[in-house]
Amino acid sequence: MNIKHSEAESYIRKCAKKVGLTFKKTNTRLTGAYLWKLADRKTGEIVLSNYQFWSAYNDSCSGYIESYDGRQFYIDAYNTNNFQGK
Repeated sequence: MNIKHSEAESYIRKCAKKVGLTFKKTNTRLTGAYLWKLADRKTGEIVLSNYQFWSAYNDSCSGYIESYDGRQFYIDAYNTNNFQGK
C-alpha cells in the first residue's frame, strides 16, 4: 500500500493534536530531507526534535505519539500499567 506524503502528514498532525502537540517542519535537513519536531500546542515547548518524517508516521500508526501524557511518551502505550509478568 502506498500513501501520499500529504495524507501521512495530515494523519500525524491529527494524532499530535489529540494530545495537545503540533507537528512542524524545521529548517534542519538530514541527507536532503527536512527534519520535523513535535511541540506543545499551548507553550510552544519542543517535546521532540530532529524527527524524520516517516519515523513520525510510523510512531503515529503505532500509537506512540498519542501515548504522550503532557510529560513523557510511553513505549508501550497500551500495556504500561497492565503488565502481569506472564
